[in-house]
Amino acid sequence: MMVICRGRQRRSEFHLQVALLDSDQVDGDDRRRQQAERRAQELNIRIIWQKPCHEAFLLRHLDGFAQRRPPTCEAAKAILRAAWPDYRKPMTKMQLARRIDLDAVQRAAAVEPALCAFLRELTLLP
Repeated sequence: MMVICRGRQRRSEFHLQVALLDSDQVDGDDRRRQQAERRAQELNIRIIWQKPCHEAFLLRHLDGFAQRRPPTCEAAKAILRAAWPDYRKPMTKMQLARRIDLDAVQRAAAVEPALCAFLRELTLLP
């Protein structure tokens, strides 16, 4: 998933690019992680690592689950399905927005330093 913020001068310019990547895809493979980070740096893309995967990252947005750190993607998916029975992958931004509002984003940002830094840079958080 890529989140991009447009520059103010021209519609085609982007001043910030962020990729949400699953850490389980590079866990235990330092070479692969470094390669991803080096390539992102070359392209001026900031990486926010979802630990261990997108479902765990989403889980931390839900009330009462911000501190949950499932050890595996399978565990994260099971917990997310129990907490959010209507969750399906993939979901449109409109479907996600029905459950993930600003309060939810702030909840996740409180426990995800990279997300918090990104949102502060966007001035969405103080």
